[in-house]
Amino acid sequence: MSFCLDDFVFNKQLKMEKKFYKKRNLWGEGSESLLIDVWRTKIDELRGVRKNSHIMEKMALELQELGVMCTPSEIKTKMHNLTARYRKEKKEIGPSGGAPSKWPLYMEMHQLLAPYKSYNSETLVEEGTNGEMLCILGPWENLRVYF
Repeated sequence: MSFCLDDFVFNKQLKMEKKFYKKRNLWGEGSESLLIDVWRTKIDELRGVRKNSHIMEKMALELQELGVMCTPSEIKTKMHNLTARYRKEKKEIGPSGGAPSKWPLYMEMHQLLAPYKSYNSETLVEEGTNGEMLCILGPWENLRVYF
């Protein structure tokens, strides 16, 4: 039995043709808003454990009941993208509260994420080893130390 390069190329093309690619889920503003609502109900659970796959599955089921067909993986990706968009918009607004965001979901995301210091970088507070409070401001301002 001899090996031929043409056979190899043919077999590779055959394997590629058999792959099934799922159609990309297009999220509308309404379905994103529903995701944020479900996210709001699960945020404490999501922040409490290291592995969140079981929570994402529950969220997918809740969204499917509301008419949004998505997988836990798509939810995780969308949550990541919404968080990144929120941070970008918040940075553009700036700490002085410049022009308001034109993104329709900004206020919903702000209400969801602003209470958590990991999303509120301009007012992150860390406690030092001897009890002093360090208020870490953005790179545009100096570090302030409070005793």
